[in-house]
Amino acid sequence: MKLTALINIAGSLPSYFGIFGVRRELDLESLPGITMLELDPGLVTENIDEFKAIFEENRGDFLS
Repeated sequence: MKLTALINIAGSLPSYFGIFGVRRELDLESLPGITMLELDPGLVTENIDEFKAIFEENRGDFLS
């Protein structure tokens, strides 16, 4: 069950980062994975935004 919740969260990240074209907003509170794992959406947002900054700096390496 936890793995499914993590996949649910991770599956929304490529579109948030704009990997498939148009960047989409990420509404963490609507993701079932956040609820299932009882995560704090604010803390998750901070972590995702930190990773997004790293991703943007190294986008070519991630997508090559």
